[in-house]
Amino acid sequence: MTTRGVYVATATGHVAVVLLEDEKGLGYNDLLASYELANSYLNYANDKYMYKKAVNYLPEGLSKEYTYEELQKSVKAEFVPDTFILKFTAEAENREDAIRLCNFYSEFSLKETKELLNVGYYNVFEKATTAEYKGRSYIYGGAGAALGAAICIGVLYLGYRYSQTIRSVEKLRERYPELNFLGAIGGLHEDI
Repeated sequence: MTTRGVYVATATGHVAVVLLEDEKGLGYNDLLASYELANSYLNYANDKYMYKKAVNYLPEGLSKEYTYEELQKSVKAEFVPDTFILKFTAEAENREDAIRLCNFYSEFSLKETKELLNVGYYNVFEKATTAEYKGRSYIYGGAGAALGAAICIGVLYLGYRYSQTIRSVEKLRERYPELNFLGAIGGLHEDI
């Protein structure tokens, strides 16, 4: 059984069109605009351009040097549905690397996107302080895929076997002899 685990760290930030200064909140148009802006920030954060730029500014103290492809595989941003919140997740073989990469990239990508778009307000309100170990077992994934394929094949076979579809003229004549009497099947000589 091949098992290789990683440490996973998470940081959270939000994006809005305007900075809230009072308690009344955002209006409907501001909510829609903030939602679209958060989607734009997400697209930039997950873009190859951003990873290529970020790899030149990685924090010191990492256990290894990262290429932009490795950084792209290690750090991801995702959108929390129906919010303006972006969740950044970093995976690394070293706990400290996961935390540093997550905190660095969440701040770096939002700051760079703000400079590119020149609109909106962002804030990383929850930085990564710890990283949890997540084990990976490839044997369970393979067994799950094989079991899923076997179930699919079984369902397809049972669907075919117990189908009420009539597949030949003979079966049609057996099932509905009155149609043959009326001449409705008279000209059919081939299998359907």
